[in-house]
Amino acid sequence: MEKRNPFGSLIAVSSLIAATLYVAGFAYRWSYYYNFGIQSIVWDFNVQSFLITAIELVRVPQNILRVLYGIILPLFILNFLIEQARRFSTLNLQGETAPPAPARRTVLKEILKLLKKYLKNILFFLLKNVDLNSPFNVDLLRMVLILYATYSLSSQVGYEQFQKDIIDSRNNTLPIVSAIVEEKSNGKTLAISCGSKDRLSWDNVGVIGSLKNIRELQEYHMTCSLEGAQWRLLYRNDKSIYMFASMPKDKIRSQRPLTIVLPNNDNTYLVLE
Repeated sequence: MEKRNPFGSLIAVSSLIAATLYVAGFAYRWSYYYNFGIQSIVWDFNVQSFLITAIELVRVPQNILRVLYGIILPLFILNFLIEQARRFSTLNLQGETAPPAPARRTVLKEILKLLKKYLKNILFFLLKNVDLNSPFNVDLLRMVLILYATYSLSSQVGYEQFQKDIIDSRNNTLPIVSAIVEEKSNGKTLAISCGSKDRLSWDNVGVIGSLKNIRELQEYHMTCSLEGAQWRLLYRNDKSIYMFASMPKDKIRSQRPLTIVLPNNDNTYLVLE
């Protein structure tokens, strides 16, 4: 008789939980920074940071409810479909048919008829393409469903957090920031710095893209905290500083806020509030 490893199931469950938390943390951060247009910074984070992010998400009561209907409920539905597919497969092998459903009201009968049609297609797909008698295949289906549902749910939460953070309000937890960029020895100033446009000579500035948009940043003082705008620190690493302009809800004109990336060097200082 084969001796079972008492820790085998525990190791398998722990691995699935770790993978699910990793996917949740990665999807949340990718969706969040993607809407700022700087999703590439996600690759700066390590595995531990994704796991911590996922745990912080689970701590929110609202997200727990989302897990119930976004992950647990689909898992129950998948298990139900698998059992029904196995049942139909057994009936077909024995030459039997499923018992007829009891009569229902007209509207309910139409709804059940429509659901039966879609469920029938899913069951036929499972029977035709997946060996449901194999525990490996069944567990693989469950794992794919859990990871896909986790990714979709976490991405939605990340987008919702992005929408909250671009609004300037007392509930915004991102720090207000002012960046001080010292002038270099050659006398050149930062092309998009907040201040008088007279200090800037465009003859010495190379631009790739729209020169008109860059000029408007300077001429209309768009990098200053004016008209309700508050510059907030989004992210900072050893090379770059990411800042964006949060605006009052009634003054947001685009889906993506004005975001600036500054070099993180000895000439740049940050003042946080």
